[in-house]
Amino acid sequence: MVNLSDMPGIVLIFVVIVFVLGVGATMLTDLQEQQCEDVAGTFTNGVCSVETSIAVNSTISGLEGIETISDWTPTIGLVIVIGLVIAILIGSLGFALGFGRGGRRA
Repeated sequence: MVNLSDMPGIVLIFVVIVFVLGVGATMLTDLQEQQCEDVAGTFTNGVCSVETSIAVNSTISGLEGIETISDWTPTIGLVIVIGLVIAILIGSLGFALGFGRGGRRA
């Protein structure tokens, strides 16, 4: 059963995941810019003019993957919050109806 005391840990894990995604996206963007300059291309508005390099294509795929995962972070956060609220409500309802922690009547 989830308690309110578990909430800081869950929130911290979620914040760390979002932070890692942000740092990863920044690093991949910088790497893509450097790779583009290495193949004599120009890097403007996040797009490399030359995409013949396998490294550049791999970096683009990585950025697209991180973008896809990042698009889901608000939904994941909402599901975590809803799960916590439901767990707290069910626990409170159980105590209100006279059930103890083990689900047995007191």
